[in-house]
Amino acid sequence: MKTNEIENILEKLKKIAEVSHLNFLFGAGTSDPFIAPLPQIEVKMDKADRGGKLKELLRLKKEFFNTVMKPCLSIRSYNKDNEIVIAKKLVETYRNYRCFLTETTGYVLARKSSLLDKQVNLFTTNIDIFIEKTLEDMGANYNDGFIGRIFPLFRTSHFQTITKKKSEYLEQQSEIPTFNLYKLHGSLTWGKGVGNSEIEYSDLVNLKDMDKYDDREFIESYDNLHIINPNQEKFATSVLRSTHYELLRLYATELEKENALLIVAGFSFADDHILQITTRAMDSNPTLSVCIICHSDSNGPSYRDKFRSIRYTNNLYILEPEKDQEFDLKWVTENIISKLDHNVVNKEQKEDDGAIAEP
Repeated sequence: MKTNEIENILEKLKKIAEVSHLNFLFGAGTSDPFIAPLPQIEVKMDKADRGGKLKELLRLKKEFFNTVMKPCLSIRSYNKDNEIVIAKKLVETYRNYRCFLTETTGYVLARKSSLLDKQVNLFTTNIDIFIEKTLEDMGANYNDGFIGRIFPLFRTSHFQTITKKKSEYLEQQSEIPTFNLYKLHGSLTWGKGVGNSEIEYSDLVNLKDMDKYDDREFIESYDNLHIINPNQEKFATSVLRSTHYELLRLYATELEKENALLIVAGFSFADDHILQITTRAMDSNPTLSVCIICHSDSNGPSYRDKFRSIRYTNNLYILEPEKDQEFDLKWVTENIISKLDHNVVNKEQKEDDGAIAEP
């Protein structure tokens, strides 16, 4: 795609974003380079599972654990004081998330529309903790579905909660920008409650020694994680299944709202449930705009094929890099979020409104 074509699309997105509810859908590509995507992991697990190849399935689960899960222990302990000894890829990925969240906060704060709330919906199939860690470090306001302090429990009803800040003397109120974090495939922060009937908050300590377990212990610990395995229809418990479909329902609800914008990055739409919900919403909601950021020039044809039958084709924007170029989360921040039409918000104003300064 030529530069002028991309610029034309970005100009359209500026106008759309000004009057739209903001939604993002992130996949494995946004946590790259620290957590590398595993190509065809879902297909491989399915093949091994259906073929009864238990050793191969175990090998794939260990690969998934070592590549995606175990690195989250480093994310959890990351801070600027130990940045020198932290892996370069971790620092890079962390900063990519932080810059994205900072720019998005600034935009939502300064957006002129008085009819839209200051909420941003972050839908992700990633089970890692990059977003939570970054938001916590920033002091940003966010909902991840957990309620409580001593024994936090997951409740989908906690989403869409508006938070306002009241001035100390004048009693004026202003809405604080809030990120709603929907982890569509579960999370490493999800633990099993009593009787497996609840989702409790987990601090990841159960991951620490899993790679040292024997095969039986590893499988037992792996199966106790509240995540959706990267293969078709694999739910450890009924509560995980019901939560998964409830989150998908919330995803569908947001796309059905009038004037909704969905920006997709690092996501291939290999998940049939999410693809069907997205295409169905695009067929029924003429005010929904979807912008898909291709990681490389080879992704474009795949996306166009998956969305070839949608009704409102003019509402689909596919941004493709030129050959030998890649569009990652950093590119999204620098070329889309930071260029949306809004006034520059200085550090003092951000802090007064409950947002955060530049990293």
